[in-house]
Amino acid sequence: MFSEIESVGLIIPKSHLFEITFALDGSILCDGSTTAGPSFQNAVLGHQLNSNKFLTSGISTTPHFDRSKYYALHFSCYKTGRILVFDTDKLPSDEYEFIHVSGWVQQPKEIADSEVILKRKDNESIPLKHVTTVLNIRTS
Repeated sequence: MFSEIESVGLIIPKSHLFEITFALDGSILCDGSTTAGPSFQNAVLGHQLNSNKFLTSGISTTPHFDRSKYYALHFSCYKTGRILVFDTDKLPSDEYEFIHVSGWVQQPKEIADSEVILKRKDNESIPLKHVTTVLNIRTS
């Protein structure tokens, strides 16, 4: 997957929206953590629950190297992986949003991640020029 990203010079989001409408199918609890209809709140919750099912324009990030490695190795299924490092202080604040999951979700799925969803305000792709370092990693 990363080679496709490299070839176009962009991190392409799974969707060009950052709002989700949950179905009333019992998969989401009606505990006040969701809203009726499409919303930003639902997008944050859905993204952190399962970003392959609930597609958004955000990418998951964590400030913790060990958690980054865990995800880069796809939960220890892969022997090699890559971690993309961003200097968030250099990302233009008029173009990017940093959504701290713990500020939106009462009980984050993975509290150890300290997950921050990074997205462009226009919901478009993130240029690789904003990646400061690419770390090639291997299982120990």
